[in-house]
Amino acid sequence: MMFASAVLAYPAFGVASSQFEGTQDIQSSMRMADVTPRFHTIDNLLGSLQGDNQSRLGFPSEKDPLNLGVTYSTQGQDATGRDVIGINASVNTKSGFSVEGHYLHGLEGLRTLSKEGRYDAGRVRLSQDTRYGEFFIGGDITGADVGVSKKVSRFQQELAGETRRAVVGHGYNFDGIGSVQNSFGWTHREQTYDIHKHHLVETQEYQTWNTTYNGQFGYSQFNASITKGLSGERSFNYVPLMGEFNPNFYAVQLGYGLQGLALYDQLGYGLSGSYFKGSEDMPSAERMTIGGSGRGSSHEAGVVSGYKGGFAEARLYGMSIPGLSCFALKPYLSVNGAKTSHPTEGEFSLVSVEVGVIGRRKDVSTTLSYAKSVKDENLDHDSRLNLDLSYAF
Repeated sequence: MMFASAVLAYPAFGVASSQFEGTQDIQSSMRMADVTPRFHTIDNLLGSLQGDNQSRLGFPSEKDPLNLGVTYSTQGQDATGRDVIGINASVNTKSGFSVEGHYLHGLEGLRTLSKEGRYDAGRVRLSQDTRYGEFFIGGDITGADVGVSKKVSRFQQELAGETRRAVVGHGYNFDGIGSVQNSFGWTHREQTYDIHKHHLVETQEYQTWNTTYNGQFGYSQFNASITKGLSGERSFNYVPLMGEFNPNFYAVQLGYGLQGLALYDQLGYGLSGSYFKGSEDMPSAERMTIGGSGRGSSHEAGVVSGYKGGFAEARLYGMSIPGLSCFALKPYLSVNGAKTSHPTEGEFSLVSVEVGVIGRRKDVSTTLSYAKSVKDENLDHDSRLNLDLSYAF
């Protein structure tokens, strides 16, 4: 699994170019990086930077010597900046050495709720392709501050957090079978909660081993991931802010995706689903979540997390619009949802219906969508209007 870092969960920004190539548009919700979970209760605004999805965004080709891209999305979380901008860059050499860098920033001043919020995330990855596979090393840091200074009686309160991750690993592609990646990861998290004159703080640090398999067979994609906690420790001054913490946790995920064409190639479809199971007392940053792209898109990403459950999505695309084919416009309809169990809060489920249009003109990609919840358990009804833009140059 690509290393994925923490402090707010954002869906993939913009539209990857592969989405305009008919049956090559496996849903982003099937990507393993989209599985890294987020938190619950007091830290339910903290989560995962989805590295795999964002690393390819806006790039015309991963093999070009130099790739640059900028992105804009309204799919951020309200309290820290619903509007998010990103800068992506990669350098690739003929010898197989690559450097990727990504930076995201929440525009907290554009929405009333997030006037005092903050979100920043950065990631760097270095890799070398060899006859023995790909060797890579990377790290990221993410920080957020829930800026709405709510009053509790006459007291002000503030919630902030930071997560740092580092990873080193190796991946190998077996012809006709798929790719296997093994990696060692280190995670350090800190969360603070200030209310009146009290300063609550908790830190967590733990190490993990991950093995991930990805296989593509025709129009079907399979993936499986096993993560094992190796060791770790935490400290806090008053109360733990981030819930349960078992550094020796385990987590397993299985996923499947299928895409194809129908009705004389005028309609495209995509189906995806994933199952997740982990230790009940696993660190909150490693749980699965519901909410966000492909798993309840009417709600914020990472609105609730849990130690077991699953998510699924079915999409139907119109492959072309007469008279507007030069803009590569594709309308789509999606039904997506998820269900999870939290160790103390019970079960949560969500089903959303989403309509939108994907467009591309030369180096500019865009998606405009509207999603509304049609079924939910222990969650309020919600809806979201989202715009995603990316420009590669």
